[in-house]
Amino acid sequence: DQQIERPPRRGSQMKKILAVILTFGVHLTTNAAAKDLLVLIDSLCVGSQGKADVVEKMVLAQGGKRLPQSFVDADPVGAKNGGRAFSLKFNSERYFIMITEPGGCGILSQTSNADEVRSGLVKLYELKKIDVDSSGPQVVTTWKINGPAGSERGGFSLNVVKPGFGADGALSLGYIPPGFLK
Repeated sequence: DQQIERPPRRGSQMKKILAVILTFGVHLTTNAAAKDLLVLIDSLCVGSQGKADVVEKMVLAQGGKRLPQSFVDADPVGAKNGGRAFSLKFNSERYFIMITEPGGCGILSQTSNADEVRSGLVKLYELKKIDVDSSGPQVVTTWKINGPAGSERGGFSLNVVKPGFGADGALSLGYIPPGFLK
């Protein structure tokens, strides 16, 4: 009898990739949700360079679900730019992911600690803070990823809801593709 060896399923490959990233990122932060958010932004958004089809395949391979268009349409940027939204349970936490056709990719977390996310982000990447805007109901911090001279590597935007606006503790971390930062 010959046995046919099947190639590993995509989901198992993705889990192995995430496990490697998670292993190297163990000391980035002590808050598990913050660490997981950083793993997800790095593997899904930065790793795919914001390519919507790649992000979708990776999320679905991990058991994520595509959300209805009404979820996308509630966000002006997503609605205008061909957005897709997903829900993904990762290490017992639920994350919401939005990807747009120009390559923007954001992940919403309701349990990540903002200080831990900020700290882990600057440990993972060489960043230059380019803006902090606290004029609205959230504090938005934007960084540019430093690369070799003349190269564009994109950036990040961390949006943290201010206390008292009904979503205390919620934050989103977004990857901004090269060419979209001023």
